[in-house]
Amino acid sequence: MNKLLTDKGIEELNEEIEQAKNTIEEGTRLRKEKLDHVKSLRLKIKSMSDEIEEMTSTIRQLEIECNEHLQENRTLDHRIRTVVLSITDDTRQKAINELVEKQSVFWTGLTKAITEAQDELDETTRAFVKLGDPAAAVDTMKSKYDHPKDFSREAVEIRSHVFNYTKLIEALCTSKIDGRTITISDTKGPQQYLKDVAYIPSVMKYWQN
Repeated sequence: MNKLLTDKGIEELNEEIEQAKNTIEEGTRLRKEKLDHVKSLRLKIKSMSDEIEEMTSTIRQLEIECNEHLQENRTLDHRIRTVVLSITDDTRQKAINELVEKQSVFWTGLTKAITEAQDELDETTRAFVKLGDPAAAVDTMKSKYDHPKDFSREAVEIRSHVFNYTKLIEALCTSKIDGRTITISDTKGPQQYLKDVAYIPSVMKYWQN
């Protein structure tokens, strides 16, 4: 036969039951609070995730726009440098052209070279050759140079002499504009070339009759 509980035992068990109920109630309350907190945190995380995704999308778009600005700036910078170089080159070339125009033209220089060549001839040579007028000789050569359909050997040679002389003058003027050192010997180049041309047989025949 089971032993019956005493009143005190029953009272202790009831207290234990009450304490257990209170603990369960408190545990339930704490669990609900914590679950609510978890739910709140999850909602906050979702909100933050949406915000992060939005910010990430904004960052990507801003990066694309920044890259577009960079490319545009590079294009414009290249254009600026191209224009500046073009202006600089144009200004430089104009200065060279202006200086070239101030120099003695081929025909004037050749006339002077032929005159000097005739003046340098000694009396013995003068006694045996007949000299023509330097200006008339140059005019004859110039008429062949100016004739667009004259492709004879003489005309081609004359055009070659004009071209070479012009290049020598342009080289001098370019060096001057570019600030390079120019020696006296350099400046004598075009004149010496004309002196040499004056003594070329195909040219001499025009001033030695």
